[in-house]
Amino acid sequence: MSVKFNGCSCGSEKGCMAAPHCPTGALYYEPDLNQVFYDQEFCFDCGECLKICPAVKSN
Repeated sequence: MSVKFNGCSCGSEKGCMAAPHCPTGALYYEPDLNQVFYDQEFCFDCGECLKICPAVKSN
């Protein structure tokens, strides 16, 4: 399984619901920018974000 982040589409104004569940911090929310970021270098395809975020897809 490979994880692909397609940008935030949840419309949450309270941050990213999936980011706190990412064990490596590959998916993270920057409150000052009100934006979600994804660093593929830190992602090991555990799938935790897939359970929560509709913007994350499995390849």
